Amino acid sequence: MFDFDFDRLEEENQDGNSLCGFLVVGLDGSEYNLTLPSNTTVREVKASLEKAYGIPVLEQRICHANGLRELPDHCRLTAAVCQLSLVRVEVDWFSRLQRNPLELSNAPACIRADKGMVQQAAKRDVSAIAYAAAELRGDEDFAVYMAKENGNALRYFSSELRRNRAVVLAAVHNAGSMLKYVDETLQADEEVVLAAAGQDAKALMHASPDLVKDTDFTRRVIAKNRLAAEYVQSLALDSRSRELQRRQEEEDKQRYARDIEDAKITVDAAYALYQRGAIFLDARSEQEFDRSHISGALPFSEQTSVLRSVIMQRGLSATLASDSVVQRLRGSLRDTVIVYSDNGSDDISLGYISRCVRVAQELRRACRLEPSLGSSHRVRRLLGGLNQWKRAGYPTNGEQRLLINNSILLEGGIHACLGLESDM
Repeated sequence: MFDFDFDRLEEENQDGNSLCGFLVVGLDGSEYNLTLPSNTTVREVKASLEKAYGIPVLEQRICHANGLRELPDHCRLTAAVCQLSLVRVEVDWFSRLQRNPLELSNAPACIRADKGMVQQAAKRDVSAIAYAAAELRGDEDFAVYMAKENGNALRYFSSELRRNRAVVLAAVHNAGSMLKYVDETLQADEEVVLAAAGQDAKALMHASPDLVKDTDFTRRVIAKNRLAAEYVQSLALDSRSRELQRRQEEEDKQRYARDIEDAKITVDAAYALYQRGAIFLDARSEQEFDRSHISGALPFSEQTSVLRSVIMQRGLSATLASDSVVQRLRGSLRDTVIVYSDNGSDDISLGYISRCVRVAQELRRACRLEPSLGSSHRVRRLLGGLNQWKRAGYPTNGEQRLLINNSILLEGGIHACLGLESDM
C-alpha cells in the first residue's frame, strides 16, 4: 500500500491565491475536472463535485491518485497534487431514513425531492418535511396527502400552501391546533374553523374574534364538540375584558392629558400661594437642590419611589407614612402643593417630559389612591420652573443664575439653542 505523507501535502504550498485544475478520476474511469484554489481542502473538493456533477458528498471518498488511502476532509491540497481518485460508496437512503428521519437534512437534492423518500421520513418524524426540497414543500398534491396523514405537517409547508384552503382543511380535520398557523382569512372561514374546533376545541382560541362572537356559529361548534362550550365562554369573557381594558386605557390617556393641562400654574399665581403657605416640592436631583432651590421648598426626587409604592400597594404602609414629606402632605391638607424643576416643559415633541410633570402626575395618582394625602386637584406644577421663578425675582436659596441640569444656562445663544429644559 502506498504510504502518503499528509503533512508534506499541506506544507508544499501556502499560496492560496492561485487557481489549480484538479482531475478527479473514478474507479470506473469517469473523469471530473475542477478549478479550485491551489490550497483547497478535500471537503471543498467534495462540495464542488456535488455542485458540478451531482455526486452526493456522503457517497464520496477522495484518495490520492497514487494510493487508495482516503484523504481526510480537513486535508489541504496543493498545486503539486492535481490528480485525485474518487471512490463512490452507495448509500441506502431508504434504510437510513427509517433509522433516523432527520438524516434527510444530509441527503442529496434528488433524495430530498423524492416524494416516497420524504413520506418515509415524515411517517417517523413529521418535522423531516422541513428538509424536503423547496419544490416539494410547495407541491399542493403532496401537501394535501401529507396533511391527511398528519395535520402537523402544515407547519412545514410553504407560506403559500398555508393559505391554500384545500391543504388547510385536510390538516385541521386531524390536527385542529394547526389553525394557529394558517392565514387570517382562513381563521375567519366557518368551514375551516368548524373542522378545526370539531377535532380540537382549543382551536377556537386561534379563530377570528368576529367569528367567535357569532352566536349561531358557536352553537354549531358546540353541537359538534361539547368541549368547545368552555372555550366559547372563556373567549367571550376575554373579549369583554379586552374591550373594558381598551376603554380604561383610553380613559387613562384622556385623564393624563387633562391632568397635565389642569395642573399648570403660572409663576405669579404660584408666588401668591407661596405667601399663603403652599408646599413647594423640588423634583430635581439632590445635587441640583443643594446648589439652588426655591426658599422653603422640600427635595422630592428621592421620594418619587414613595409615590410608586403608594400606587403599587394602593395605600400607605407604616414605613411610607413615616416619610417626612408624606407627613407634611398629610398634615397640611388645605395647602396647595406645587412641583417644579428647571424649566417645567411639557412639550413632548422634543422627545421628553419634564421631571416636574412626571412627579406631579404620580403625586396626583397617589392622592386618588390614598385619601390621607389630600385631593389630587391641589397638586400643581410650576410653568417655567425654577428659572422662571428666578427671572421674576422671587425668593431663592443658593445660585441665583439660571441653571439647567446643574449647569449655568447663559441667556441668548445657548438658551436659544437648548430651547426648553432637558428634564430627564
